[in-house]
Amino acid sequence: MKTLNEIIEERAQKLLDDYNETRNKPDVMDYGDRTIDYYKEKGLSYVLERLPPRYIDADVLNLDLREKLNKAVKNKKGVYLYGQAGTGKTYILYAMLKYMRAYGLMCTLWNLPEKLARLKSFYSKDGSGEDGITDEIQINNYLFIDDFGAEKVTEWNSEIMYRLINYRYENMLQTYFASNLSLQELAERSGDRIASRIAEMCDIIEIGGEDKRLQKHGSDTNNSMSS
Repeated sequence: MKTLNEIIEERAQKLLDDYNETRNKPDVMDYGDRTIDYYKEKGLSYVLERLPPRYIDADVLNLDLREKLNKAVKNKKGVYLYGQAGTGKTYILYAMLKYMRAYGLMCTLWNLPEKLARLKSFYSKDGSGEDGITDEIQINNYLFIDDFGAEKVTEWNSEIMYRLINYRYENMLQTYFASNLSLQELAERSGDRIASRIAEMCDIIEIGGEDKRLQKHGSDTNNSMSS
């Protein structure tokens, strides 16, 4: 698999070649000479745009998992990552986001509980704000959704989640999830109509292992006690 920098450089070269090919055509604005470094810097800036510092170096080092993720993307399917807290699901989402941005794809990442809270601010009991909610959930970008299933279970949240998933299901839009819940657990919590659509939209991948954050905390505590 190509490294992130290799992908950025290849895309930068293509953009530079396209620019040089078209700059002298009639009715095309000529912005002067440009270099590959110009496009590499723009590419890297987009890859890292609004990335939390913790995930700037995110990567998928497990070759078997990387192959599964590549297969899903190649087959134009989403991915549903699930497993207990602290196993690296969010880290994997950000790694995928970076690589797909490096190819120039429009990608968006939501933390679902936070996103639902912001959407709720659009809404009022008289129905105003509905257009704003619709515009927000009918997003056509590649969408990464973290903490799926961690939101409060309310009638309003459930309806917005269904509308979001159903829109992406009907329009065959690739969506990537990270959740602490298996699909069966999600169905029990949020209903079959959401879980069944995700089952068809996505490759389901369990992320096993122990909670790395707790393991690190426990290791630090033991080292402190033994010193």
